[in-house]
Amino acid sequence: VLPANESSLVFTPGNYVRIAASPELQGLTSFTLEFWTFIDAFQEEVVVGTEYFGTGWQYYEGGCGTIEASGSRSYTSMCFQSPPFQQITPTNVWYHVALVYDGTLSSDQLKFFIDGQLIESQTGDLNPIGDGQDVVINRHTWDSGSSSRLSGKIDEVRVSDVARYSASFSPPTIRFATDAHTLLLLHFDEMSGGSILDSSGNGLSASVVGSVTWSADTPMQAASNN
Repeated sequence: VLPANESSLVFTPGNYVRIAASPELQGLTSFTLEFWTFIDAFQEEVVVGTEYFGTGWQYYEGGCGTIEASGSRSYTSMCFQSPPFQQITPTNVWYHVALVYDGTLSSDQLKFFIDGQLIESQTGDLNPIGDGQDVVINRHTWDSGSSSRLSGKIDEVRVSDVARYSASFSPPTIRFATDAHTLLLLHFDEMSGGSILDSSGNGLSASVVGSVTWSADTPMQAASNN
């Protein structure tokens, strides 16, 4: 049974979400960043990640999902290019994204999943998603300016201090639940206003900058209708 107030956040060119930097998101040797998203059209932009070229997932150069080494502008070692990228990240449907990093492994430390399917694995040093920076959704900042160019929806963003997935898996069909490894959990069920509750128990501050629009369309709703 879906909660009566279940909703998702609509992001448009010009608005974005900011989650204040927190000690809980720093100093991690392993982590999982996962979320559900609905993209209307492809744009070069960070979907969820840290500001100023930090760790996260973005569209890049029209067909690449990246996780970047924080503070670096080199995409070569962390760029997932399983062409054509648009075929595995379709527009106008909900799909689940998971980025997994396990620094305890000697190889294949970094894994990228779309809808539970392992798209690519790579090895390389990676700083934690927080790294002293704010976490942002639909935001990309660089020396000469900034942008918020995506159009679509976002739901169920979760950051964990453990590598939750090592091989292909079935995406969740119910909302994420808080457990001992949950560092940040945004359900986006407010349905009004620009403040977003962190359900992890860590009390991290999340807010929408710019226009705020909510939608009753959610990945859980879509799953229940299938």
